[in-house]
Amino acid sequence: MKIWFDIATPKYALFFHEFIQSLSQMEFQTLITTRYSENYSEAKKLLSLQGITPETIGNYGGATKKEKFLARIKRQAEFVEIFERTGFPDALVCGSVVDSVQTAFALGIPIINFCDTPIRGFQFKHEDVTIVTRLTVPLSNLIFHPFVVPSQVFFSLGCDPSKVFSYEFIDVYQWMKKIRKDDRKDFRKKFGIPCDKPTILIREEEYKAHYVKEKLPVIYDAIPVLSREIKANLVIMPRYESDYLHKTFSDKAFILEEKIMPEEFYPFIDLLIGGGGTMNLEAVCTSFFCRGEDSIKKIVERIVEFLSTVK
Repeated sequence: MKIWFDIATPKYALFFHEFIQSLSQMEFQTLITTRYSENYSEAKKLLSLQGITPETIGNYGGATKKEKFLARIKRQAEFVEIFERTGFPDALVCGSVVDSVQTAFALGIPIINFCDTPIRGFQFKHEDVTIVTRLTVPLSNLIFHPFVVPSQVFFSLGCDPSKVFSYEFIDVYQWMKKIRKDDRKDFRKKFGIPCDKPTILIREEEYKAHYVKEKLPVIYDAIPVLSREIKANLVIMPRYESDYLHKTFSDKAFILEEKIMPEEFYPFIDLLIGGGGTMNLEAVCTSFFCRGEDSIKKIVERIVEFLSTVK
């Protein structure tokens, strides 16, 4: 049986690693796909750092609805081409990726969907359900979500309650649980950043994402102030393009071009200024997440149980 993992974002490049290993050890075949473009390369590079060589299918698309739509159509056609060449998968596993979910649904491939941010807000309101959720969740055969997300969101979209499962950990637990400080992995030494000063890591927001209404200036406005007022290393981790960052801040901050793993920087920074939910959660990750180990095993067992019913 062949399981298709479509990994479209950096977060899921880390999140699915253990699931891929577990299913491979059970002798399931796996097909790993991702998307790649010059200014959206993190997912593929993080997979490579973990020893996974994915099939690169399509690109991010861009900031506008038209660009995203055209990129999605092209990517869906490329999925069909690779399936005809290598064989059609028996199931899809992804993190609410519209491209792959709609391709799988059209081809009759069962969909196992992980969804951690189905709403735009902290309380359930039907009008706050995101576009991506509307385009993926109703088509899914099996849905997993972290316990902090109300199951009501999925029921409101017509999902069968018997096919919706919550797990008792926050997603970042999957990779943060393994991190230990190892001075040999210190990113500051690798990039020539002084080790005798505090280090502030600045992560841009995902301003091209469908759920971001506008690119806010607050992070960029803070950089000159921090540079002037605090004796610390300022390190910027770009989200997309970096030319603007070099032109504007190269005299005030280090700009990371190379993709690095969480264990290479979290143990060695003193403060994160984060414009993204995943990295903010990573930064505050504590023993609170210790409940996750058994839940991960249960998720794998639930997936295998579901796959046994797939014909």
